[in-house]
Amino acid sequence: MKQLMPLHQHSGITLIEIMIGVCILSILLHFTVFQMSEVLARVRAENNTALLHRGLYLSRLYAIEHNTFTTFCAMKNKRCVLDQWDKQVVVFTDKKNFGVRDPNEEILMVFDLAHQADRLKYPRRMITFRPDGTPNALNNGTFIYCPNYQQAKLAGYAVTLSQTGRARVKSTKECQSASL
Repeated sequence: MKQLMPLHQHSGITLIEIMIGVCILSILLHFTVFQMSEVLARVRAENNTALLHRGLYLSRLYAIEHNTFTTFCAMKNKRCVLDQWDKQVVVFTDKKNFGVRDPNEEILMVFDLAHQADRLKYPRRMITFRPDGTPNALNNGTFIYCPNYQQAKLAGYAVTLSQTGRARVKSTKECQSASL
């Protein structure tokens, strides 16, 4: 009788094993990528809210220390504007207290506050701090920072500026409504 030869041992993997492994890996990556975008949006919102908070305190402390007016605003063409808070924000000395930056007024800080998917709203055109550290009349209010505002799933942050010039941060659910 003819003896069967033993099959050779292969140390590789088959095409089916590769396909099953790729399918499992793609399913796992699919779930983690979607969760990761929300985590990144939350971290971005926390960082930008902290930057906003620091900018307000820098503006206030500079006004107190140098006995001058400082303005914190969204600026376009050297003028403070109302509807550009989610663009570039500038802190500058405002000697004439008009919200218009003159060439002799020093820029203290410039930063971009919001990501293109986020929204930052404030009900005023600018915040001008007096030499005693208080904001000008009716400059107090609440900033609302909404991460991924078009999806309206994540809670945002509210930075409230009091009439004494103190800012505090808290979470808000206003971002989850359709008003923004």
